[in-house]
Amino acid sequence: MSAPEARLAVLGGAGQDLLLIHGFGADRLAWPATAPAFFATHRVWAVDLPGHGAAPAEVGDGSPRALARAVAAAVAAAFAGPVAVVGHSLGGAVAVELAGMLPVSALALIAPAGLGASVDRDFVEQFPWVEEETQAMALLQRLVVRPRMIAPGLPGHVLAGLARPGRREALARIGAAVLEMAPPALPEDVPVRLIWGEHDRINPRDPARAAGWGDSFALLEGAGHMPHVELASRANMLIREGIST
Repeated sequence: MSAPEARLAVLGGAGQDLLLIHGFGADRLAWPATAPAFFATHRVWAVDLPGHGAAPAEVGDGSPRALARAVAAAVAAAFAGPVAVVGHSLGGAVAVELAGMLPVSALALIAPAGLGASVDRDFVEQFPWVEEETQAMALLQRLVVRPRMIAPGLPGHVLAGLARPGRREALARIGAAVLEMAPPALPEDVPVRLIWGEHDRINPRDPARAAGWGDSFALLEGAGHMPHVELASRANMLIREGIST
């Protein structure tokens, strides 16, 4: 069995390195509303996590730590020096693990897995096995408050990814690991910004935990699980504040 591998790509820009880590079932193309906002100040990288996008299907035990090891190896092979990291959902949990493996200057975590009240088990367990575009669209629309935010071509993109050899099994393993994971411990030596959509149905915030985060926590009204897409300008401002701390 080979070790999990991630695939890294530069999206654009110049300056400090900024790494974007997508969520469960997504890929490095998930950041069209985020990446360009940072091209003037950062060299923006995006990653395909193991079992996603162009990365191989091997995911080890599927845990965020296993995925983070693969990301750390890809980053270390590509560039040196500190990197600011933005992680969404599963990518948020991976980003927290990554902070213990690489010199990370700051974290911006969007609805990070493991730190919410609960994860939508039905979504996680169904997603790897969808077969039809209508079924995929219904699942994807759970991610947002306004269904029209899901582009008509996205279900086809999802199904094309799922058709890759081993992809469905890989995502099922990752999903099982996410459902069983313990809350990750936020690093004490790295600035952290936490961003949540008020109407997140996939990984809703835990009010008690959020209260303990103080000013580092931001709740975006009118957004679901993807505030960086639904309220991109506001989310980008919060990300910038977080990684500039």
